[in-house]
Amino acid sequence: MNLSQTAWIIIGAAAVIVVALAVYISVRVRRRRRVRAMKPEERELYEAQRQYDADVSRAEQTLRTTRETWDKREKQAEEALVDTQTIGYRPLGNYKKLKLFEDHLEAPEGSFVFGTGTLTVTVETAQRLAAARPEAISRAEKEVFRDLMARAGEPEAAKTEYLLIETPIFVSLTPAEDGARVRQFASTLATAAEGRDAILAKREEAAAAAQTELGATRREKEAAVKAAERQLEAIRGNRARLDAARQTCERANPSSPSAAASPTQPAGTGRRPNGPGEDQGGAA
Repeated sequence: MNLSQTAWIIIGAAAVIVVALAVYISVRVRRRRRVRAMKPEERELYEAQRQYDADVSRAEQTLRTTRETWDKREKQAEEALVDTQTIGYRPLGNYKKLKLFEDHLEAPEGSFVFGTGTLTVTVETAQRLAAARPEAISRAEKEVFRDLMARAGEPEAAKTEYLLIETPIFVSLTPAEDGARVRQFASTLATAAEGRDAILAKREEAAAAAQTELGATRREKEAAVKAAERQLEAIRGNRARLDAARQTCERANPSSPSAAASPTQPAGTGRRPNGPGEDQGGAA
């Protein structure tokens, strides 16, 4: 029977898992046997070392987690502060070639920053604009001006609308095919031009709040990290059980060169016992 490459890969992976599991079980069985063969004082030293190492490991993990958590919070607070700097400059929408931002308008004829002069927005038919605002529309682009004037004399002039934007710098005249959309754009433009001072005040207020939040986050981070560091130091210094167990083992086995280390096998086997930090997993 021919097996596909995928089948062989699956079989190989399964074999690796089985071998790894067998090795793991074998190590645990041997460890359990060594622990059962220990003298009482050796086993106490072994267990004391395991407990000490586990406590230190948990405290180290707590410190790492604390740092990672507060690093993320600090980064978020920094990003929030940066975001406040965009207030007043964010895009609000567009209509054809007109691009509206919170602080200015970009048109084919030029760019106008709100607050530097008067801005007037009008949505009206070609006929009425030609009759009521001849001077304003005459400042528009010649081709658009000629198109408006031509339509003003047509029978449909009462229905053909244009968006007229007047600034001290330029006049923009745009045909308005979509009446609802162009009126919405005109309303947003007028509101943005009138609300420039308010949006600047909002930016300053938001930036101040974000700066305060960032400062508080950094102080809380420092306190949390220091607390986790103190906890780790305290746990590392709490060696009462471990030292007592080592002293008991030394008294019981004064001639054993390994009495000062955490034994993981019974004395007298002719093998050097593992040190305190070795072979710590899976106690019986």
